Amino acid sequence: VYWFNCPPLLKQWLDDVLTYGWAYGSKGKALAGKKTAVAVSLGAPAQDYAKDGAVGHTVAEALRPFELAMNYCNAAYQPMFAFHTIDSNAGYDAAALQVIEQSATDYLAYLNRLAQAD
Repeated sequence: VYWFNCPPLLKQWLDDVLTYGWAYGSKGKALAGKKTAVAVSLGAPAQDYAKDGAVGHTVAEALRPFELAMNYCNAAYQPMFAFHTIDSNAGYDAAALQVIEQSATDYLAYLNRLAQAD
């Protein structure tokens, strides 16, 4: 998540790929019924993404445009995966590295659940 949105290159990719006649429209069936999901990393802790948190909204609310776009393309939007408190500018101690390693394990489990949900 980059300032509560996607990075500019991802936005350009969405604009270039999600085109009328391919992703949506009367002949746009490329994503119809296909599973889509969003996996994000966020620098803020999970408690910040709550109504009474620093952000004031949930991660799902912040990512709603992705859900809306995939629903518009008739894709099968899946629950997201979020990893909190990752700061690319910070040094990591052993405890932080363990949290990152656990998140990687959790992400693999998330992908396996999506794959097995067919």
